[in-house]
Amino acid sequence: MDSTAAMHALSATGLPASQPMLGDGRRIDIADGHSQSTADLACLILEVAFALGGRWVRCIDIVPGVTMLASIGELKPLDRGEKLEFIDDLWTLLRDQLNAWLSARTVSPSLVLTHPKGVCFECFWGDRTSPKTAFVTIHVHYDGAYVAAYNRSRRRRPILELPPGPACLARQRLVVRRRLLVATLDASRRALHPQYDGLPIPVRHRVSGTLSAWQALRDELDREASSPTLTQILTSATVVPIMNCVDALIRAMLPLGVRGVPLEQLVMDATASALWQAFELRKGIFYEPSAALHRLLDSAHIADNVPMGMVSLPADALCVIPEPSMRARPGSLEAVVLFRHEQGICFAAWFGQGDRSVQSLPEFQLLQLGVEDPDQTIREALDRAFANADLTQGQAEVPAANRQAREIWRDTLDYVLKMLLYLKVRDAHVVPHRAYSDATRDFSGLGKRKRAERLEAIEQLYDRFIVGPALLDEELAREMPCRDTHGEMSTHWRSPYFKLQHYGPRASLRKLMFFGPAIVRADRLGE
Repeated sequence: MDSTAAMHALSATGLPASQPMLGDGRRIDIADGHSQSTADLACLILEVAFALGGRWVRCIDIVPGVTMLASIGELKPLDRGEKLEFIDDLWTLLRDQLNAWLSARTVSPSLVLTHPKGVCFECFWGDRTSPKTAFVTIHVHYDGAYVAAYNRSRRRRPILELPPGPACLARQRLVVRRRLLVATLDASRRALHPQYDGLPIPVRHRVSGTLSAWQALRDELDREASSPTLTQILTSATVVPIMNCVDALIRAMLPLGVRGVPLEQLVMDATASALWQAFELRKGIFYEPSAALHRLLDSAHIADNVPMGMVSLPADALCVIPEPSMRARPGSLEAVVLFRHEQGICFAAWFGQGDRSVQSLPEFQLLQLGVEDPDQTIREALDRAFANADLTQGQAEVPAANRQAREIWRDTLDYVLKMLLYLKVRDAHVVPHRAYSDATRDFSGLGKRKRAERLEAIEQLYDRFIVGPALLDEELAREMPCRDTHGEMSTHWRSPYFKLQHYGPRASLRKLMFFGPAIVRADRLGE
């Protein structure tokens, strides 16, 4: 790169400068040094050093009487955001050392700082000749009155600190937001680490700090955002706008991804993680079918005449956590979140991948189920949803992948819809468990370590509704003889099912009925 790159770096800092001497001179003059903070000058030096790809940059009079040489060595940022982070980190390191060097009673003739990847700073008094050849020289000029005042107060105020200007504030905001976003993504991936196996996915996001990281990021982005803010989008928008918003945020702030994680993977991680923040903001409710209801729903079926109008959510957002044995199988449902909106219901599901390692994370998928026509049957609504959905997620063998995805989603929706229908029947068993809210947090008398362990254990609890009876009388069904004598119906166990039943005057009304498992022709038992 030539010195033109240095001018691009200069314009990025917002610092004024006279026309540089290009060609052999390679010089930038800062005419009003007394109006520039030392931090801004250091930022310019580093911007130019990055633009020149590791070649030396010299700054004469970064403070009056001090020359600095700087090189970023082999340090190569992925994008502008990471470069500004490097600059912020390097200035933090340099500022403390520079303050100590300049304010010492006996000033050393030079200060040398080294950093990994070949980053190096050399500061010395005067403009003495250095064996290192600078590709660009930045010369800061001060008026005589300021130089005299600085020499008198140098030990008390070794560097010039001024309120940050617009360009500096913009840099600081970008660095802060990028760091918060990266921290949120790190926490999101950490939530699915094998160390949290055994915990439901939403609990992992709380324990790993993902939810608090999202809150810190929201607070920062909302501070100067125009309406709607990120918090407003997560709180009230449908799932697709939420995902589009997060997608745009990732691509704007991390256009090349982060080290070790490509952009597209970051987008997937962030959009899936953001839905848990939306769930939290909407005060989502957890439902967990009992083991008995899990077996019951597994054998139940929905009659063809049950319409979508019978399916409704008890809250704006709810999460169904399947029975643990169901989550243990590869490719099985680990959790599904349902978001209610005017056009229907959005299902966000996480499917297990068998080998729970950092490289094998639960697969996240979305499906929209419309409820515009309440008289449309559930079967018809599912067929329409599958016809409009792309479930392959870019896989090469589209027909085979789509068929497999449809089968998985049919099983998922069958399970979830049957649980929603069960919640509407008159005698449904629903028991609240407030393990997290009711857990005592008064540990007076315990030491600091024991207290921390108890609080950590509490964070792994969660409030939920246990849906379904605790026990079912199924042993009789397994032991029951099935006989078919004289051509009559044999005694058998009838599977449970949901059915729309007409009642009232001329059967003009209808209601959802759940017919549990029953013994047909029980009178013939023992014959």
